[in-house]
Order: sequence, then structure tokens, then C-alpha cells
Amino acid sequence: MWDALETITRLTGRSLPQVMTDIDLYRQQSSLTSAVRVVILKFFRAAALDSAAPPTHWLDSAIRPPRATPPERQRA
Repeated sequence: MWDALETITRLTGRSLPQVMTDIDLYRQQSSLTSAVRVVILKFFRAAALDSAAPPTHWLDSAIRPPRATPPERQRA
């Protein structure tokens, strides 16, 4: 899992904290670990299906559902 995340950050130019924050913000799964696994799968699937698109597009499509806006975070 960590190797895949390292590859994603290298290809997209985003830092690991940026990627993890986005995953956490948009996740629909009950745990962050589960959401990360789903994003990794969707990222590499998008890369295989649309290799002409930039890697940032693969990541955005893996993290964000279509037409999604970030949910409001509750203040602690």
C-alpha cells in the first residue's frame, strides 16, 4: 500500500499529506485505510483505462465522486 502511495505522489507531484487529506475529506468508507485502498485501486484502474490523461486527473477521479463538493468539517 505504501509503495503504491509513493508512486501516486511521485506521478502527481502531490505530497503524501495532501493526498491523504483529500482522501479523508471525500471518503465514504468507514475507515481511512479502506478509503486509501479504494483510491489506490481506482487510480491505477484510471491509469490503465486512460493513459493519455495526466496523472493528476487519475488521482482526482479516484478520490472525488463525480460532481462532488467537499463536505463541511465539523469543528471540534
